[in-house]
Amino acid sequence: AFFAQLLADLEHDEVPTGPDATSEEQLWAAHLPPSAPADFSAEDRALRALLVSFYKSRNPENLSSVNAIVSSYSGDSCELWAQLGVKYQVPPVEAVHLLSKTLYPSEVSQSASSASASAATEAELTALVEREGVDAIRSFLTSRPEPTRELRALCWKLLLGYLPIASPAEWRRVQQGRRDAFARRWKDSLRMEGQDIFLLSADHLKERLEALKDEVEQTVRHFQHKVQQGSLLSIMALYLVSSDGNLPLVQGMTHMAAVLLYVFTAAAAPSEIAGAEADAFWCFAALLAEIKTRISDVQHSTASVHGLVGTSDSLLCKYDSELAQHFEALGFEPGVVCLRWFMLLLAKDAELLELLIYWDAFLADLKRFELAGYLCLAFLLHHRDALLESSSLLDLAELLQQLPSRSSVLRVAVALRRFEERSAKGTMPPFPQRSGVEVVQGVAGAFFSGIFSNF
Repeated sequence: AFFAQLLADLEHDEVPTGPDATSEEQLWAAHLPPSAPADFSAEDRALRALLVSFYKSRNPENLSSVNAIVSSYSGDSCELWAQLGVKYQVPPVEAVHLLSKTLYPSEVSQSASSASASAATEAELTALVEREGVDAIRSFLTSRPEPTRELRALCWKLLLGYLPIASPAEWRRVQQGRRDAFARRWKDSLRMEGQDIFLLSADHLKERLEALKDEVEQTVRHFQHKVQQGSLLSIMALYLVSSDGNLPLVQGMTHMAAVLLYVFTAAAAPSEIAGAEADAFWCFAALLAEIKTRISDVQHSTASVHGLVGTSDSLLCKYDSELAQHFEALGFEPGVVCLRWFMLLLAKDAELLELLIYWDAFLADLKRFELAGYLCLAFLLHHRDALLESSSLLDLAELLQQLPSRSSVLRVAVALRRFEERSAKGTMPPFPQRSGVEVVQGVAGAFFSGIFSNF
């Protein structure tokens, strides 16, 4: 659906009008692009449509070669836009958006699997996992349409290590064993009185438990009571006891637990709600084990965020220097707001339905939660026009706090990372370029001529 809509949008450009209309129409008529071959995929056609629009405004003579260019770069649109970006001096932020519209599935999922949204039931997904392993889950979870509630819950359990990917036949037994262990641990550590929970021991944690109760109540309101307060408090209280307070309970961690609880309870039958609570507890513990440094070492996370969105020496400066300079002129560091997005994986800021899509991508990602950092930058680039129009610190801060709930910009985040991975490999020509002087010094003109001769 995405590629079909993109194709329709791009193939219905308005006819040029005004003083230069005749010359533009003549150029267009003289270099009409050939029809798309029948064997072009939907992604190939989307890339072709965007290239037609690109060349119409920059170099109509290349329209006749558009199908050959698509064939040459099918599956690797990052390389194409990097080279076009250098040749036509495309601003990096524009190149990012062009790439985000033409990413191939293999560039999004980074998976070798061919599964791509081909499972509709648990049995079908199980068969895919048996055949292709974890790659099948990654490919399935990042394809569209979105997975059903039941299949999303299963994928998350597998990717968080709650269930053994290599042993589908053992899933039900392992899950029941973990649910039983949760029930025993709960009985040994906590007691329920009415709707309240108390510690059986660990008196030194009672003050922290009271603080948790307040945050759980706020979290349930934030999620519009889509998670059960008693279940969320059980998860957080038992985690507090299990960790013996060794991991700082950062404000907002309850939101992360709530996301997991929502996914697992939404997928559970009424008779299995207690089991879903146990599933959420173990997956929450596994998630925190993976991102322990991110949430407990604020100094490290702050440095990471500055490298992404700071007003100096950051990816923001590299891809959109105008926006970085705008922030700097107002004396504003976007990392102040983005830090929470980064640390909590947007659990406290994005709308729930958007959040599930983000977490699908985070959990399926080969580099796990690296994509969350690129997503912070993607929000800024995607809404750059509104940010550039903001003329005060207050306006900027208010707008930034709203960004995660505005739209899904995962493809922009993936495009950013694709360009960065290309840069890390030292692929020539470099893109984005730091300056024209550096490019001239670093790469011979003849080399560029050879690269660009084919398009």
